[in-house]
Amino acid sequence: MKSAVAALVLAVASAACARTDGPAPQTGLVVSPTYLRFATRGGGATPAQDVVVSEAAGAAVPIIATTGAPWLILDPRTAQTPALLHASVNARDLAAGTYRDVIRIHPSGRPEGAAQVLVELTLETPGFTALGGPSGGPITALAVDPADPGHVLAGSRGGHLYESRDGGDSFTTLPSGLTAVDEVSGFALLVNGRGYLSAWRTHADGAGGVLRTDDHGATWTPTTLTNLGISAVAASPDTPDLVIAGSTALWRSTDGGASWSATATPASVSFVSLDPNDSTRFLVGTSTGALCRTADGALLTCDPTALNGAVAAVVKLASGSLVALDRGWSYYDLWTSPDGALWTELAPVGLPPPESGRPFTLAVVGEELWFLARAAWRSTDAGATFTPVGYQTRLPSDGGTLRALVAHPNGALLGHDAAGVLRYQPGAGLAPTRITAHGIRRLEWHDATGTLFCAASLAGYFRWQPLAGFEGLGGTGLAAVNAQDISVHPENAAEWVVSANDCDRFYRSTDAGNTWALAAGLDVDESVNSVSRAPEDPDVIWLGAGYQGLFRSLDAGATFAQLDPGYTPHVAAVSRDVVIVGRQGAVRYDAVADTVTSLAGHFGSTFLRRTPAGRLFAAFEHGVGLYRSTDAGQSFTLLGLENMTLTDAAEDPLDPTHLYVAGDTALWESKDDGATWTDAGAPFTCLSLAFDPQSGALYLGTDGGGLYRYSQP
Repeated sequence: MKSAVAALVLAVASAACARTDGPAPQTGLVVSPTYLRFATRGGGATPAQDVVVSEAAGAAVPIIATTGAPWLILDPRTAQTPALLHASVNARDLAAGTYRDVIRIHPSGRPEGAAQVLVELTLETPGFTALGGPSGGPITALAVDPADPGHVLAGSRGGHLYESRDGGDSFTTLPSGLTAVDEVSGFALLVNGRGYLSAWRTHADGAGGVLRTDDHGATWTPTTLTNLGISAVAASPDTPDLVIAGSTALWRSTDGGASWSATATPASVSFVSLDPNDSTRFLVGTSTGALCRTADGALLTCDPTALNGAVAAVVKLASGSLVALDRGWSYYDLWTSPDGALWTELAPVGLPPPESGRPFTLAVVGEELWFLARAAWRSTDAGATFTPVGYQTRLPSDGGTLRALVAHPNGALLGHDAAGVLRYQPGAGLAPTRITAHGIRRLEWHDATGTLFCAASLAGYFRWQPLAGFEGLGGTGLAAVNAQDISVHPENAAEWVVSANDCDRFYRSTDAGNTWALAAGLDVDESVNSVSRAPEDPDVIWLGAGYQGLFRSLDAGATFAQLDPGYTPHVAAVSRDVVIVGRQGAVRYDAVADTVTSLAGHFGSTFLRRTPAGRLFAAFEHGVGLYRSTDAGQSFTLLGLENMTLTDAAEDPLDPTHLYVAGDTALWESKDDGATWTDAGAPFTCLSLAFDPQSGALYLGTDGGGLYRYSQP
């Protein structure tokens, strides 16, 4: 028996990756692993986990193992090295929450020579639990509550709302009542708790319109102005029932949004705000450059101005003069006026050249004039000269666009495409605050290190460890932000590869994300959106590079060779030489025979996924349903779920007949191997799924809600 245990000890010790979560072993005792995780499904049983204990010199030493928590069970508690200890938990009488304890293992009679194993137990009630997630998201509107300067509201593309009660230090998600295709374009908040929100219709099926709150933004109710793309909204603190909103016309309500009427304008409305010089009057900018005034939204007086394009902003400086920004698709101009009647064009020094399609924003922060485009510039001389506002974040200089800004007592808050919300404080520069990430595209659990890796399309690459939370992976040389896929070597936790939806963006790191290098031999000008490792040889990596075709690396991603130029959106490797390609359905490509065999003759794939059990799941465009293969892609069987877009699938490692599929309408669950499906009730649209192979917890990457963990009933 001792020889069998010794062999087990040597095998486990040689295969285990060293962790940094717990204290290093002391006084000759070696334990593996040094960290155990348990998670219950609504208080149910969890599988036992083993701890291997040996003496560094190979000696037979009697040991004693102790714990401090009654829920942590050890068997045996006394043994002789090499030894195998079984750890389990009894969570029957515990309330929902996270519990931690330490297993102390020391030689008999020598308690000072103890080695330690950290233990964490997560006990949840059934349902979804938000995990915070990496910061990020396209923030398109910001506002500070005039009744509480620490209360900040942020709105994003996708129709999501966020709230901060601590001046931007942290944000939580609010129910918005908007659809997933709306974009929050503006706020109008009043001191008495009343407020209005405008939403832009980002797609033809989007709703858009104006919503109202009477509780400082906690809840929002649509007004009768719906199904329109509204670019801006404004309300007067003197007459809170008077609201005006801009679209192809100027819309006016005198009863707080209960009814609306349209006012004729010279052109489409691009800008609406209170007049900085008169809180009872509104300014209305049009797409032709006209700047109009109105006291009640019914009668417009349009001053002849020299503005050329769509009015985007009018701000009042500390001196009392006004500065206006007008913009087109590839230009912008700044104008100044002492009273808003006569305008003179500015020729500021230091601003960047216009970029086609980039949004531009103008705002006042304290006594400074700020200009936002890709980044931020500030002026202390009324717009004559500008200097860049420097900031230190994990993002590259071209990692997104600043889209919104509000002045705040603690400095300024800026909405960013890729970083969520940035806060500027004089003397401290810009730093990111936390808003739940948008567009998590891929999750991968690395069992050897207990780490969950996330690829977020608007937040870059992140990893999550149970005792440390989320950490950004924007190391030196990693310029990609629009992350698509990520893969970590199962035997070498420092070997990572990532891909992005940018031109020629596939990166490799050999030092756990500290530095990155572009792969050699990968000549693409489209996105690299799918990565898959061969199950028997993780150094073999297959890439789906869209219209650039199929690529393979035999050296863990250091170099690549193109094997087939055909359209390759998704890949799922089944061996070193065979891969399933999501091309016109699913095809099986054999690199040795150089043959392509059609497997499922539909249109393009929406995902291909190989589970740890070796089964393949696939879905295709036009809602043809979910397909599964149990013979390495030789054949596929339809499992249902037609007439919807599916984005990922996952198989419970503790019960392979228990399946989850992410779709655009729901998270679908099957407990009978795909024979029947039920809606699991996910709070957001899911884009990616990953199971923890030890605890069976399901992690979900969502579009707009960040990262969630699901505890099954």
